[in-house]
Amino acid sequence: MEPVAKTITVPGEPALVFELFTSRIDEWWPKATHSVGGDDTAVVRVDPGVGGRAFEVTRDGVEHEWGRITAWEPAARIAFTWHPGLAESQSTHVEITFRMSDEGTEVTLVHDGWEARGADWKQMRDNYDTGWDHVLGRIPGSMPVAAVTGR
Repeated sequence: MEPVAKTITVPGEPALVFELFTSRIDEWWPKATHSVGGDDTAVVRVDPGVGGRAFEVTRDGVEHEWGRITAWEPAARIAFTWHPGLAESQSTHVEITFRMSDEGTEVTLVHDGWEARGADWKQMRDNYDTGWDHVLGRIPGSMPVAAVTGR
């Protein structure tokens, strides 16, 4: 099962871009379209460190866990299980790396583990292939969505 892989460039040092993906994710994440609660989602958070949660909180305080941090290397890499709106047993895996380039920070996202999604894996993988384009295109200063490329 082929992973979804995306690479974009974001202006700034890797430490700043890592911060955008973690402690500042609520500033840019498209909550209305890419969350369990949709328009009712108030906040998106990432708890720092291995074992921390990626989750959303709705306006009435309900939390929806998206996954758990499996690797935490500030300015270099973050990885996490991924199961928004699904049982933890259906978790896929996302790894994001940050590398300095001439234009800023090269951000590479690899989303794999589709076998956990059972018979619907291909449709879910295809949805995430386009969904990650939209999400990554929302990062402040990132290249336009058309410049987001699969590997």
